[in-house]
Amino acid sequence: MNHSHQIVGQSAGDSTALHQYLERELQSGGYDAIAEELNEAAILRWNCSESTARRVATSLGIRHRFCDPEPSERAILGIPSREELEQQFGLGKIINSAATRQLDAAQKNYWPIREAFWLARLQELGATRILFILGADHIQSFSAFLTREGISFICLEQNWEP
Repeated sequence: MNHSHQIVGQSAGDSTALHQYLERELQSGGYDAIAEELNEAAILRWNCSESTARRVATSLGIRHRFCDPEPSERAILGIPSREELEQQFGLGKIINSAATRQLDAAQKNYWPIREAFWLARLQELGATRILFILGADHIQSFSAFLTREGISFICLEQNWEP
């Protein structure tokens, strides 16, 4: 999923379509919580104020959880921001496709730490059936991680689009 759909008011996304999709799934799937690869800092960085999933959870009266580490938590976990990686690699404001690939590969090195953090957040919910929204790039690695941990899951969409 393109994360822009997750943020209400983000012009690049379609939060209305995602809202409708999530409402249908949550009402028909017997979920008792919804969680997402997102955090408050990301919403503010996009100059928005609300998460689509949190809005749906509130309207349906179910629990919601942000699972991606906030910047302060990332620092504790040793996960650099993209900006920190750009500085580390000595990149300027204009980044070409080779540099983008380099940054993406560097960020991917930290996925196991982030994904373990997500799982801990999900387990804190104490819910029996959680709908978890994450970026399409993480489907394969997070699915493999859950399998290694002996956790049952169903992937509803490989890459949801409106």
